[in-house]
Amino acid sequence: MQYNLTGTSHMKTYSSMNSNVRAFSLIETLMVAAVATVLMTLVIPSMSSIRGAQSITRVGADIEATLEQARSYAMANNTYVFVGFAEVDGVQSESVRPQQPGTGRLLVGVAASKDGTRGYEVANPGSSWSGAANLVPLSKLRRFDGVHLADVLPSPTADMQPVADSSKLGQVTVTTPFDWPIDGGQKVCTFSRVIQFDPQGSATIPSGDELSRWLEVALRPARGSQIDPASPNFAALQINGITGAVRLFRPQI
Repeated sequence: MQYNLTGTSHMKTYSSMNSNVRAFSLIETLMVAAVATVLMTLVIPSMSSIRGAQSITRVGADIEATLEQARSYAMANNTYVFVGFAEVDGVQSESVRPQQPGTGRLLVGVAASKDGTRGYEVANPGSSWSGAANLVPLSKLRRFDGVHLADVLPSPTADMQPVADSSKLGQVTVTTPFDWPIDGGQKVCTFSRVIQFDPQGSATIPSGDELSRWLEVALRPARGSQIDPASPNFAALQINGITGAVRLFRPQI
């Protein structure tokens, strides 16, 4: 008899607990799903902006390191070093040879003079440029997708104030271009934008002009083969023409 009473008591307690459990209604579930959808719509563009900012910052930092290494090599080996830039179509396959000029993919290669000479006359570099005949590669070809080598950048913000009168790499076609690869293999690209470091570490864009006080490499994000004009993400690499020192400027996002 006691056993039956005890069993009955447990059954009542279990039933009482079940009666307090309440499931979500269909309307409540749909409301939660709608709120989650709105939040995702707001968050995803923000995450994309953060990724874009990180990407352009990473590219800027990588190119900054490449320029600094080129300068150090020129000084350590008493020679001239050339850092070449070429922008190609960002949606084409990497296997296309040569890569077709366009927008959205930046190629960078570094080469040094074999005999320690400049390889051209300052007053008329195009007529006497020895090109690949006097160059040796110092690096593998670097590829940066989603990047545009810009002529100019949006107005700088308070925390990004590069010197206004810089010689901008994107606006100058040098008279000392060279093809990559240098050894005469199947051509990938022609570097028609070049920054040169001399044995003293000074930097210039070889175009027949004397040293500039400042040089600038302006970078903007791209999507495929299109520049993203509304993006606030950009970077400016400024090189002191006399010392060759490099600084990376970024706006506050």
